[in-house]
Amino acid sequence: MRRILPPTRSFRTMPSSYCSRGRGLPWPLLASVLVLLVTSLLSSCSDRKRITDETPPDDPSPDGVTASVSSGSSATLENDDGVRLYVPPNTVPRLGDGSDGTLAFSIEPADVGGNTPSGSQMITEPIQFGPEGLNFAQPVQISFPAPDDTTQTYMLGRLDRNTDQWSLVPTVLDPLNPGRVCAHVNHLSVWSLFGVDLDYRSAGRIHFINTSSLRWVSVCVESYELAYPEWVGSNFDPSSVGTSLSAAGHMPGVTSDAYAIVPQGTWTFQAMRTEVVDPFGVAEPDGWITLGTFVVDQPGGPGQDVDISPDSWQEVNMDPPWAPCQGAPDVPVGTGTIQITLSWDPIVDLDLHVIDPSGEEIYFGNRESDSGGQLDRDTICQSQRDPENVFWSGTAPRGTYQVRVHFYGNCSSEIGSAAFRVRTLVDGSVRTFDRTVSLGETVAVTSFTR
Repeated sequence: MRRILPPTRSFRTMPSSYCSRGRGLPWPLLASVLVLLVTSLLSSCSDRKRITDETPPDDPSPDGVTASVSSGSSATLENDDGVRLYVPPNTVPRLGDGSDGTLAFSIEPADVGGNTPSGSQMITEPIQFGPEGLNFAQPVQISFPAPDDTTQTYMLGRLDRNTDQWSLVPTVLDPLNPGRVCAHVNHLSVWSLFGVDLDYRSAGRIHFINTSSLRWVSVCVESYELAYPEWVGSNFDPSSVGTSLSAAGHMPGVTSDAYAIVPQGTWTFQAMRTEVVDPFGVAEPDGWITLGTFVVDQPGGPGQDVDISPDSWQEVNMDPPWAPCQGAPDVPVGTGTIQITLSWDPIVDLDLHVIDPSGEEIYFGNRESDSGGQLDRDTICQSQRDPENVFWSGTAPRGTYQVRVHFYGNCSSEIGSAAFRVRTLVDGSVRTFDRTVSLGETVAVTSFTR
């Protein structure tokens, strides 16, 4: 059981030598000297505390784009470079009581490095998509504009912060988004566009088709065996990446299709369908099937046709109703005028601490402040995709906020340090900070003023 400690405060005291009374001076002169000395020392101590205990504020990223999306609604975010994040209806999971949840989605530049897959070149600067640490009810679509260069094929890559390695993922060419390279993902992280030479013998295609105009279908990878593991094995990551197709919103009978680019090999996919449950288009997971085994043995080309239309499905799996390779949706975290979210990858116990303008500290031992700030999730040795989150649902007070992260425990592992991210949303401005903290250490991440 976690031992709850009272919020800590940092105080400085002047050395006793500064405060000792002088001798041998006339009292009026002594009093004047003491006033000047105390004033000077207080100013000095105040400056010293400001420099030592606080992190200088960071300007919000000028290229960040944000949008709040609730259950049943949708949004499209796009930055100045044409990178998009499409959030379809029903992406945001509902809350535990069945009411609509709300999540703040974002696109911003990512100041990260990483080792690129062999035989590929990074085409665009890394992009941080948010929110991290949550599994959605439906996949979202991220897409990058593809350069007009026929000497290469293009695939998306995702950064694994544990290994500092970029991995290529199943990539989608969608006829509804010509000139773009897409991926459908159940949770967000750092992505970029990679170019691969045309002689890349592992680039094959599968043509998925959905003729239903009423049901959304998403496809994810159940298992695979690569034909050329020595070339691409360590540079490929199929987890929670797939194809999502639906003709809903189009004229009845219109076919929805897309091409999935995957390495050559033998593939088994799972397909999950949704069912519309009210007139506003809100849909819920409605079972899944295994599509069978498919062999990809030709680079490029039109690819094998695979009909994923759910109207003819039989023996649908309903326990659980969502495909295992997609995973169960997470309960959304809170958002508002200010939202601060901590996420990390290794299974360790990190704690988010936020000090509001009044000096009150919000953390696991004080989960709600007088100013309205709330810690709505405290993660203890649980899933690596389970963030901690502090937010103000109403109007947050004016003043300076301080954000800190403490490495509380390593969950019986031998992990001595952990990389983490903190995303701050302040009146619509987004900024993500990549930091590392050692066991038992507290890191001052940032401070900001609204």
